[in-house]
Amino acid sequence: MAMRSWVLPEEVYRSLHRWPKLIAYFLIGCLVGWGISFIYPPSYRSTDSLYVGLNPYRAFDDATFLALANPDYTNLDDYNNWQMSQLNAAIYLDEIIQSTLDRLQEQDDAWRSVDSVELRKMLRAEWRTAGEWNLIAEDRQPNLATQAAQTWGEVVLERINNGVKASRNAFMIDQEMQAVVSQIVKAEQRQNDYQVFMDAIQAWLSAANDLPPDEPLQPGERWQVLFLATRLAEFTPAWMALIQVQPENIATPEAYVEWLSQIMDYIDRDILTLEGQIEAFDRQRYRLKEQYDQEASYSLGLSPTLEVVGLELAPPKTVRPIGLLTIIGGILGLSLWLLLQLVRISNRV
Repeated sequence: MAMRSWVLPEEVYRSLHRWPKLIAYFLIGCLVGWGISFIYPPSYRSTDSLYVGLNPYRAFDDATFLALANPDYTNLDDYNNWQMSQLNAAIYLDEIIQSTLDRLQEQDDAWRSVDSVELRKMLRAEWRTAGEWNLIAEDRQPNLATQAAQTWGEVVLERINNGVKASRNAFMIDQEMQAVVSQIVKAEQRQNDYQVFMDAIQAWLSAANDLPPDEPLQPGERWQVLFLATRLAEFTPAWMALIQVQPENIATPEAYVEWLSQIMDYIDRDILTLEGQIEAFDRQRYRLKEQYDQEASYSLGLSPTLEVVGLELAPPKTVRPIGLLTIIGGILGLSLWLLLQLVRISNRV
């Protein structure tokens, strides 16, 4: 039985001391990989650039539109990162990819055999934060790469700007809804106040039956009646007319009863008016809510302070996997050197 004539630590020591050969195999492998990269079919990269701006303190022309005038951000950097992430997700939405593919298929029949999944693999975006965004398309054919980058940029620019516009409309509608809700609350509060007022007047009218019918009211009693009757008064012609016909100091309780009856009749009519106003406000709020839901859904959650502008389409560039194939060649060179060392050692057994 043949005995092993080599020791592993010694062979490793000898092999590593032949490091010039190791370096030579590695460099030769890298050189071969570098050469193959020029033979390997290249791809072409076309870039369409966009400018993305975010002004979180923008105030619109509408002076009542305070939602964007002076917002209080907990962390402005987080807000910026959130918006940029939103935008990055939006440009890869199915509707944008499909719309891009539909336009491409209208431009060139070569796209008829491409589906949305394949197109998505061709596209990618490079960006760091707000500023210049590069929409990149790669393909084996330079004209297809140019068409894809240009069309994708056009679709993104159109859809994002429409989404920002919808976001601004949603904020405006929200302001209108808040104003309508405020009017509803005000009208309902007025109804409640009228009900309390009517109950107080009814209580005084019941107590008035015990007052001497032919004697004027005492000053304290008179001021109590005037307070009850006028505490909800407004500066309107109807109320001013009622206040002007208030009973005189020497008037009997019957005059006050008649005067209060006129006020109650007016309040009954005003309550009916308020009910009609509340119903109209409810219809308006429902209509605004439908508009808000539609605009908010179309906005993609983008900020109304976002600005996206098209810059330029760069000519296609040739892309060769020089670095990748060079590294692979170097690794194969090292592997070949290691294999030869193992063969050499095995022949010594």
